[in-house]
Amino acid sequence: MIKNITILLVTLFYSNILLAQNCNSNRYVTELFTSQVTQDVQYAVADPYGISSVQNLKMDIYEPVSDTIANRPLIVYAFGGAYLIGDKRQPDIPLVCNHFAKQGFVVVSIDYRLGFNTLSTGSSIRAVYRGIQDLRAAVRFMCENRTTYRIDTNYIFYSGSSAGCISGLHAAFMTDADRPSYTYGGTVFLEPDDMGCADCSGNTLYGQRVPKPAGIINRWGAILDTTYINDINEDSIPVISFHGTADPAVPFGIGNPFSFPVFPVVMGSSYIHDRLDRLNIYNQLVPLVGAGHEPELIEPRWTDTMFARCTPFLYQILKPNTKSINGINSLCIGDTVIYSVPSTLGSTYCWEVDSNTTIINVSNNFITVVFNSGGSHYIRVQELNSIKCSGDTIIKIINVLSKSDANFTYTNTELTTIFANTSVASTSYVWYFGDGTSSTNISPNHTYSDTGWYIVTLVASNGVCSDTFKQNIYLTKCPSANFSVVTNTLGQLTVFNNSSYTDSVYWSFGDSISSNLYNPNHTYELEGNYTIQLIAFNDSNCSDTFTQNISIVYNGVLDYSTTTSKFFPNPFDKNVYIESDEVIKQIEIKNSIGQEIYYGLANKNIVNIDLEGIENGIYYLKIISKNKIEQLKIIKQ
Repeated sequence: MIKNITILLVTLFYSNILLAQNCNSNRYVTELFTSQVTQDVQYAVADPYGISSVQNLKMDIYEPVSDTIANRPLIVYAFGGAYLIGDKRQPDIPLVCNHFAKQGFVVVSIDYRLGFNTLSTGSSIRAVYRGIQDLRAAVRFMCENRTTYRIDTNYIFYSGSSAGCISGLHAAFMTDADRPSYTYGGTVFLEPDDMGCADCSGNTLYGQRVPKPAGIINRWGAILDTTYINDINEDSIPVISFHGTADPAVPFGIGNPFSFPVFPVVMGSSYIHDRLDRLNIYNQLVPLVGAGHEPELIEPRWTDTMFARCTPFLYQILKPNTKSINGINSLCIGDTVIYSVPSTLGSTYCWEVDSNTTIINVSNNFITVVFNSGGSHYIRVQELNSIKCSGDTIIKIINVLSKSDANFTYTNTELTTIFANTSVASTSYVWYFGDGTSSTNISPNHTYSDTGWYIVTLVASNGVCSDTFKQNIYLTKCPSANFSVVTNTLGQLTVFNNSSYTDSVYWSFGDSISSNLYNPNHTYELEGNYTIQLIAFNDSNCSDTFTQNISIVYNGVLDYSTTTSKFFPNPFDKNVYIESDEVIKQIEIKNSIGQEIYYGLANKNIVNIDLEGIENGIYYLKIISKNKIEQLKIIKQ
């Protein structure tokens, strides 16, 4: 009783654990929080275009209020304005940043260096490069201060508008090998300096390195050359692109920005999408049909479109990619089994089982269960990762079978045994007969080469689990009945039982007398012909019968020694005469049941005895001489 209560409490305890765990999170799906902004946080110092003094670069940092998790994804937003105008708070940047902060992101809106010679292609390209350097400097600042702002550097996204997205796309895909020649200086009027590497400006934080971005939200941006995008791991960066199909500033397809030939030819969102598709890199293109440049400023519905499409796109990147549940698919009722999923650092795993399943233990990415009934069962698990993003619910279907129950009975005739398989819930069988041989038949027959004890083993299986049953059997051949006899003139029968493979016998002596002794002795009362029958039995459920005919004749055969005395007549009527070669000392006569009929002393060689008064029948005459005792059977008639 106490044991059952303990099991119930353990089951309820783990059931409550499952109920208490909640891996369903609406973070990054809905606006769960309010947001707050910290303005004008300086992240870099850089040389601007056209003036000699340095420029302090600043950012606004948007965060969800009352958010306590240690790791949060980051969105770095760069404004648009053709690298000539704009700032980090221009319309509709605060709206976008607050939206994502309310969903659980940290969002930074950055200022970056503006200005270039609008009559110089080289100067315009250098302006783009400054935007790249400043955006990467902003990322390094946030990575360096990841603990302060609780940033997960594995989930950094680039976004912005127009020029800001041009910077973001190049910052993600362009390498030093792709760096335009104009950035090395010497060929651009009034800009002779070498601009240095992409991470050589603004600050030296985070080891002057930038993590690979987790994705890009491209809003009407473009890239100088889509071949910058490669299918190597470093360039496998997901991109979602929003672009007006009638954009006059940044081409939806390919062309000069603003159709101004001084600006270099760029490839817009449709070309970027095609390139990513060819490389099998996760991406989406959302054509804003008929829309122009930055259409959300005039038609807010495009902002709603962006929010609606960004949410599932980002969620697909953020959510844990839980693999399938590891563990066997088929088992038997009552089996204790462990299921698991690969563990990811910082993730929590919530398990669920169906009814008639007992949870033995839950250890984050492991669960131990016992299935209490047959049929189809399921186990589900959902992962909540370190940034509190819920993964898909993974389900595993398990086929639970009734346990095999091995059993058999048998019958045998001599050395041949017929096995009857009485196993249940089984589909395959292996028999081991105990003599080194085996069989896979359901109910085999087997003939042994010799008698004796054998251990027969049956292993029954349903293809999933098995059961073993063993039984000792004893084998013997059918009995062979046989005997020989020796008789004497006293009617005494001595039997020699020569039967084989015999456990029990039955004798019939032909005179209504029987015996179950193995080697009985028997005395016949009367002369005559008799049929002796022996029936031999054993445990093999068979028997054998042997008969022999004998004749009983009373000829005065000596019982103790060779007879030398003479007795006549025999049979007799009245008197009997005894003559011996020795002096007869004593004579005794008894009937067949041992009663004394006559007793006398003689001391002579010839004796005459009167027996007229005794009844007819068999009598025993005992003659005692000096050196011997003789006993004869005599008949009165």
